[in-house]
Amino acid sequence: MVKYPNGIYISVDLTSRSKLKIEEYIERYLPDLDKNSSLHCTLIYSAVATDIVPVTEKYKCKGKYKHFSLFGPSGDTLVVEVDAPVLTNRNKKLVKDYGYRSDYGDYKSHVTFGYHYKDDIKELPPLDFDIEFEYEHIEVLNPNWK
Repeated sequence: MVKYPNGIYISVDLTSRSKLKIEEYIERYLPDLDKNSSLHCTLIYSAVATDIVPVTEKYKCKGKYKHFSLFGPSGDTLVVEVDAPVLTNRNKKLVKDYGYRSDYGDYKSHVTFGYHYKDDIKELPPLDFDIEFEYEHIEVLNPNWK
């Protein structure tokens, strides 16, 4: 029996401190944003069925603010891209060691702030704090996720 028939999704939680700082930023600068209810960083989004279950890693690392970007099919998903070498290396290791693929091309460490963003991202003030990450989570990929 295939453990992950739709593929596999691996993410990393933010620390509670980082979640709070992001929530405060959103409240202050993006009060009308359709907020993401699950702040995290995706490590792998692979729509290939697999039986291979990776060993999750426990670590703490930081991501430094790079810039805001708009992702998604409609180009209206607001994300903050971060420089997080530990996460980039972990993504590469998962692809190499387990044969997972990254369905969105080059891996970009990011945290999704929210959806349906219509304003100019250049007008957003940069984050003045690092984003801290910890614990990995693995789940069956939901092909209907939006």
